[in-house]
Amino acid sequence: TTWVLLQSRHVIANVNLANISKMVTLVNNNAAVYTLTLKCKDMHEEGTHALSMFKNALSLTVLDLDLAGNQISDNGASTLALLKDAPSLTTLSLNLQQNLITAEGARAL
Repeated sequence: TTWVLLQSRHVIANVNLANISKMVTLVNNNAAVYTLTLKCKDMHEEGTHALSMFKNALSLTVLDLDLAGNQISDNGASTLALLKDAPSLTTLSLNLQQNLITAEGARAL
């Protein structure tokens, strides 16, 4: 049905460090996913490396990452900046409130 098709193209999920790699693999291998909204918990620096791999999702046009309160530092912000190189991504939204990012990390973004 149309609803099932739309749900497969527009994904909303909660992720954490334990399951983010599985989500990245799923999205990167599924050409039907166009928009992705993730509520991220307990990601830290290691999680930003996994999230940066969404740059390889060839059909992903919109990525919305809620990373509030995840102890992400300037290094993590620099890693997330790699998403700017995603070839099909037209909209990138990052909520980085309550993290450890300074002006240096903000410049990287």
